Amino acid sequence: MEHYGIYLNGAWVDSPKRISVLNPATGEAFADVAAVDRSAVRKALEDAEAAFPAWARLPAKTRGDYLVRVRARRLPWTD
Repeated sequence: MEHYGIYLNGAWVDSPKRISVLNPATGEAFADVAAVDRSAVRKALEDAEAAFPAWARLPAKTRGDYLVRVRARRLPWTD
């Protein structure tokens, strides 16, 4: 089974508390991800809100190029 941390506030975070990720076709767990508490989620939302003005100032082409790179890195994880 794969084990994943969660990306919060610019860093990968792991946690002893985990959430199983289920295959919807079989109901079987194929991975688990780190779980965080409300304060960590609140901090992540605050950080995202603070980062948004700088992101919004980037040219659309730059933002698009970044999203294409993120997608390319994610493709190996798909079926």
